[in-house]
Amino acid sequence: MTRRAPDNLAPALHWAANSLCAQTYPALFFPERGEDNTTAVSKQICRRCPVIEECLAEAMRQEGTASHSHRYGVWGGLSPAERADLAKARARWAEAA
Repeated sequence: MTRRAPDNLAPALHWAANSLCAQTYPALFFPERGEDNTTAVSKQICRRCPVIEECLAEAMRQEGTASHSHRYGVWGGLSPAERADLAKARARWAEAA
């Protein structure tokens, strides 16, 4: 089964038109479990992307609202586990402030 982006993304993601992932094979960014090599390739593409910050911001916005089943794919150069870790760290920083 090929995974794809969640259907609940906002339709007006203007920055996405400039993303490198939009110009490549989408499956690279939504690998099946255990496809670590694919994840590494997608992260390399993300590192060169001109809209990586916007992408990560959207992913983190979704992280707070998406069900666990929608937390997949490489967004903003981070895997789902990395985004979850970042969300937890941000929550700790906010509590400490």
